Amino acid sequence: NKELYHIYMFVNRKKIFNIDSREEFSVIYLKKGNKENLRLALNLDNYEEFCSNEKIELSYDVLNRLNPDTGMFPNIRNKEELLFLISIYEKQHVFGTVYPECRFGRLVHLTNHSDSIKKNEEDGYRPIYEGKFIEIYTGKYATFSGMKEKDKYKNKATARSIDDIDGEEYPEARYYIKKEVWDKLSKNFDDDYIVAWRSLTSATNRRTMLATILPLVPTCQSIQILQLPKADMLRVLAIFNSVVFDYIVRLKMAGLDLTQTIVKQIPVPDAENFGKEICFMGKNGTIEKHINSRIKSLYLFDKRLKDIFNGIETYNIEELKTRKQIVAEIDKLVAVAYDIDMVTLKKIVLTFEKYYTKEEVENWF
Repeated sequence: NKELYHIYMFVNRKKIFNIDSREEFSVIYLKKGNKENLRLALNLDNYEEFCSNEKIELSYDVLNRLNPDTGMFPNIRNKEELLFLISIYEKQHVFGTVYPECRFGRLVHLTNHSDSIKKNEEDGYRPIYEGKFIEIYTGKYATFSGMKEKDKYKNKATARSIDDIDGEEYPEARYYIKKEVWDKLSKNFDDDYIVAWRSLTSATNRRTMLATILPLVPTCQSIQILQLPKADMLRVLAIFNSVVFDYIVRLKMAGLDLTQTIVKQIPVPDAENFGKEICFMGKNGTIEKHINSRIKSLYLFDKRLKDIFNGIETYNIEELKTRKQIVAEIDKLVAVAYDIDMVTLKKIVLTFEKYYTKEEVENWF
């Protein structure tokens, strides 16, 4: 009702309350007939004279523009981050508007569908993919192969990392679902491929959005999926795995579950932006062609995806480049589609200090 006008957000790091130091709480001021804008003070840890702390001001109109579906506060730390969010929302439309026909899903629930799930592979059953198997531009990140039963099925089990994601090893599942049940669950997904991402994540992780292209395989609740026409899915994959999108997600995500509700409210470049002709790394082509050429090189050794690039215009990438260097080049291309200059992009990249080293930032950005 717009009665809220002052918000002071505390972190209990100095033990104001005798509870976990990571707990957060707020002091709020409300007034009937309020005509003031919202004023927000962040990251407080001392209650003495807390009202005198610097506050960020934003209107209810801006708040509803930043989170049109939920009206929630963004996860900002300072005014600069708020101004960045406002500017990106002014320039770009949200995902739900750009891709209104997108089909989302989180299909297999290990508890709800337990009657149709086995721990051992049998005829008529399909392996279930888990979030642990996914990383940026790969569905071959980890496996349960070679692990002891007690380690494989314990609470919060950790999968074994696959040493060479460009090698011959593919993830081995620990659960399998009856094919007939999977066919019913996936009946609304009529293409051979999906974009999949880890649902359980955090704004403080090395990276928050971890997405890949996969064949249409059974996926459990730790994975969110979507389906679009093939060219759109490759474009969305590049956007999802970009540091720009990831940075916006971090500023918008309050919990640990990166759901379709959050994704739908994130601004993304219109499809037409990717049709812009540019010269990049000495080659002429559309932004989309430059991006798809690099995505193709990242999936070169995943035989499950060999057909997805049929009919997609690409060129060859130098073999000497590392995967991470190619990802950095896609980051720059997506930033151009977002209409973000390289100075701003470098500031964004520097916030991902657990992913990009300072040396990499200086050399590549």
